[in-house]
Amino acid sequence: MNETSTTPTVAEYDAKQTGQLIRKALRKNFPGVKFSVRMDRGTSWGSYTVAWTDGPRAADVEEVINVFQGCDFDGMDDSTTHRGFVQFEGGLARFGARYVSASRTISADFAAIVAVDVIEQDLWDWHDVPFSALKCEADKRNCINYHARQRSA
Repeated sequence: MNETSTTPTVAEYDAKQTGQLIRKALRKNFPGVKFSVRMDRGTSWGSYTVAWTDGPRAADVEEVINVFQGCDFDGMDDSTTHRGFVQFEGGLARFGARYVSASRTISADFAAIVAVDVIEQDLWDWHDVPFSALKCEADKRNCINYHARQRSA
């Protein structure tokens, strides 16, 4: 009987290669979204910050980039644990990035769209909120106040 054993491929990526893999994964999972992938300097050298405006939820991006993080921090005892090898592309890999974080920015235009949708769908009890708190810098017609007044009329 002829048995063949399959040994998984093992790869190690340095910090720069890990950054390239993060960019590739983001392009694959979120086509058309512009991300900034920057390696930190100084004491955080080797850590990456992924930033973008609007687009996908932070939790969705974190799900994609979390695999590339090589360390975990435990704030209870102020310690760092190295992850070692993880499953990646059918084999095992270890990544050179220490930490990988996501930072989403919401534009004023996007915030206005979401706020109007929330009010129109009655997903938020805005009746107890003063009108001065309902404002929208992106829309000069004061779209949120307008919709709030229409619903109370």
